[in-house]
Amino acid sequence: GEILGERMAISWKHFPSIHLFIAFRPGGEALLADTLDSLGQQFYKGWGLSVVARQACPDPVFSEMDMLEWIETDEYVVQTLNQCIATSSSDWVGVIEVGDRLDPLALFSVVDYIHVHPEWVMIYTDEDTVTAEGGFINPQFKPDVNIDMLYSMPYMGSFCLVMHSLLSQ
Repeated sequence: GEILGERMAISWKHFPSIHLFIAFRPGGEALLADTLDSLGQQFYKGWGLSVVARQACPDPVFSEMDMLEWIETDEYVVQTLNQCIATSSSDWVGVIEVGDRLDPLALFSVVDYIHVHPEWVMIYTDEDTVTAEGGFINPQFKPDVNIDMLYSMPYMGSFCLVMHSLLSQ
């Protein structure tokens, strides 16, 4: 922790904001709790999460924490999600899936890469599937940008961040 804090203090010029979005469907409450737990353990604190759903918020924690937002909509969830992404004031945005669990250093690592490669406008990461017992069973180690692979399969996966200013272009 000291080494990471020192790295932030010495080499980081700014602390970009990251806004994550989830399209929520009924029945995913336990999975959402897993995602919230993993976000709560992030070493980097400059993030926010908006959950878009066609139902009322099931947990009062969303009204108690500034970084969480529950958006109830009568429209199509994806339509409202796109509107929310477009109006976000964050530097980076990304859509994650309910149930995604990020390593405690995931957002720190992303922000560190943002400082090392300021020319990057999109970031995606390796992924794995975790069993109920905590084992890893499906590692996906992803290459640098590969247009042919991108055309043939969705290799960017479920954790992908885009510089918000790129979306307006």
